[in-house]
Amino acid sequence: MRIQDIERRAEKVLTESNTDTVPVDLHKIAEKHGIMISEAPSKRDDISGLLIKSKQKTFVGVNAFHHSNRKRFTIAHELGHYFLHKNEDTFVDNNENLELVKFRDNTAPKTQEEREANCFAAALLMPSKSVTKHFCALTEVMGDITEVIEKLSDKYEVSHDAMMYRLINLKLIRE
Repeated sequence: MRIQDIERRAEKVLTESNTDTVPVDLHKIAEKHGIMISEAPSKRDDISGLLIKSKQKTFVGVNAFHHSNRKRFTIAHELGHYFLHKNEDTFVDNNENLELVKFRDNTAPKTQEEREANCFAAALLMPSKSVTKHFCALTEVMGDITEVIEKLSDKYEVSHDAMMYRLINLKLIRE
């Protein structure tokens, strides 16, 4: 699937869920689509989350021991599997699948489905129009790009790396 198609799908999900503020309310999106989200401690720190779909219910599980920003990315990633990969019923995602990489780089995660879910997560958590607007406003008043990234990552409740890669992919900053 092309990045533009994934971006459009994430925008559609946000619109259908009447979600136009940041940080994006992932629980509101999940509720609208009948998806239950639950946190549970995992004895394996490398397990980030999972998605289980059945005819009765769809369930997203997230590792309770992870940082709140990581949990948000994991939930958005699992929602990406839900909205993009209709033919699969179960996804278990470890840290390797959720590596934050530039989406044009095919070195990690390992599968196309995982790269697509990461792309969806980024587009859902950091909508392009909103990020661009906030980035432009902040760069006018702040000189240091590192400070801008920090402000944006706080505002969107994502990691510094996630915001940095999003800005690179939106061509707002260079590597």
